[in-house]
Amino acid sequence: MNKELGDLDKTTEVLKTFKSRVGEEKESSIDDIIESMKTNDYDIDKTLVLSDLEVDKTLVLDKTVMLDKINEEANKISNEDVTKELEKGINHRKLIKKISLYLIFIPLIFIPYLIFMIIIGNHSHLLVTPKLYNIYIVILLCLFLIILSGIIMYVRNYRIIINHQIKNIYKKIYIIFMVIYTTLCITLITLFYGVTDIKDWIISTTINTNNLKDLPRYLYSQKEIDSALLRTDRAETGESTDPNYTDDSKESNEEYEKIIEKRDENTLYKVIQFKVNDCDAYLAIIYDASKLVVGVTKYLGSDNEYIKDIAMRYDGVVAINGGGYSSLGKPYGTIISNNKLITSNQYGIYNSGGLIGITTDNKLVLLNDITGAEALQKGVRDALSWGPFLIVNGNDAYTPSNDGLTSSARTAIGQRADGIILLLVVDSNKSRTKGANLEDIMKIMKQYGAINAASLDSGTSSIMYVNGEIVNHPIDRNLQYNEEKISTSFIVKK
Repeated sequence: MNKELGDLDKTTEVLKTFKSRVGEEKESSIDDIIESMKTNDYDIDKTLVLSDLEVDKTLVLDKTVMLDKINEEANKISNEDVTKELEKGINHRKLIKKISLYLIFIPLIFIPYLIFMIIIGNHSHLLVTPKLYNIYIVILLCLFLIILSGIIMYVRNYRIIINHQIKNIYKKIYIIFMVIYTTLCITLITLFYGVTDIKDWIISTTINTNNLKDLPRYLYSQKEIDSALLRTDRAETGESTDPNYTDDSKESNEEYEKIIEKRDENTLYKVIQFKVNDCDAYLAIIYDASKLVVGVTKYLGSDNEYIKDIAMRYDGVVAINGGGYSSLGKPYGTIISNNKLITSNQYGIYNSGGLIGITTDNKLVLLNDITGAEALQKGVRDALSWGPFLIVNGNDAYTPSNDGLTSSARTAIGQRADGIILLLVVDSNKSRTKGANLEDIMKIMKQYGAINAASLDSGTSSIMYVNGEIVNHPIDRNLQYNEEKISTSFIVKK
């Protein structure tokens, strides 16, 4: 095949040269021209020329006819070359089109995500660190340049704007995906950063749950978090309890007093059930505050523990979850159990409140700005950190300003003037969209006569254990009825 192509190229060259010589040497004979070409290193003879031109001796002698035949052969060869070049050009353009479309559409997949992450990084440096933030910006700029180069390549190759007519199913699927994907990113950005009420709801709700309490730090700056808490349900008086406070001047609610007083002789506790916003609520009334202690996971620093296991180790008959914690068995803040300082970590920045403890004379105290060592000196025998404080010395300890936005499962502890301890757990619904807000909890505590009360860790952590069983219906992060492991608990011993 290669030899044939070589012969064809040689013949083509000979014919073109022969044509040129015939035109230039009109007075010369064909034989003279052929002989001249031989002297110029062309391996050609008269027979070859006559054979390739397919003419006889008579036609060859007529130079006009010869030129026509030569032109016909030359044009035939030229047209074949042009056809090959055209096919090559078409294939090249198809390749350029494909590359340019890839350069335009593939970066579009990543741009909404990068914009979303850059906006988050502009508000908080935890999820998107400053270094990663700068990298995202550089990548975003590079993607825009890639898209621009793809558009220029496409337009220069075709001199037309991109055809908007969808010609196949793949392009339709791509456009539908991009519309849904981009709309979702824009919606999340708008909800997280464009609507103040929703942003406040995200912050104030997630910090009351076990699994999402650290989420706001990854989405917002500390200044935004503080502002949101002030706008919702975190405005506290900052007051601590007075152990000598009594409530003799206040009138009691007879309906709820009858519920408290109705009990068998020597009863240590009883649990009553009622509804809050169509959700089940459980109130454990503890008649002997000396039996209340703080229990801690035995895997402290490595893992949490189910409340039943914690309660059984402390010989408990009633227990509720305590303060916040990490998934590694690390409770937040100060923990005191049986007059021993267990932990003295810095208190979590998202929860107002402070130290919630029981003194040696069995009074519930709510203390602000106090260390574990100082609390022990003040006679606190069992305590944990959380909040916010709801009632202090008989007065409301916080002022809600965005009522209804923070409904969830809740846990709280309180004490009446007569020393009776109140342990409250309110369930949420299956989708975790209902339950109680802090004003609801405060109202319930006041109805049952609490003069001091505080909120405990809530959401998926809210759980009540009574005499070997879980009486409420906790819902985990997968929206299933299932209890979470916890780090600390308020336990009523036998």
